Amino acid sequence: MNPRLTTYIDNLRSALAPHFAPNHIYHGASGALRLAREVGYGLADFSDTDIQSIRTSLYSSLLVRFTFTSAAGVPIDNRAFQSAISDGIVRSRAYIERIS
Repeated sequence: MNPRLTTYIDNLRSALAPHFAPNHIYHGASGALRLAREVGYGLADFSDTDIQSIRTSLYSSLLVRFTFTSAAGVPIDNRAFQSAISDGIVRSRAYIERIS
């Protein structure tokens, strides 16, 4: 696995936890999907191969776990969550391509 990606994921795990409390930026279902898109923006710099290597870990152990515990019992569709991450990656890459 790409060491820079590993560092990114480790930093993400520690940085996100405070933002899930009620009334914070990522609380609830809409906050979880916002988080997913923003994570996708951060992953845009990595290759698809690198992203695929951490996909299961990233989606299940980090984001989905935080999402289910912070959404106040509101279930989040895992496919919607993964789609939002993918959307963030695509949008960020398109933006980078436009400005370069």
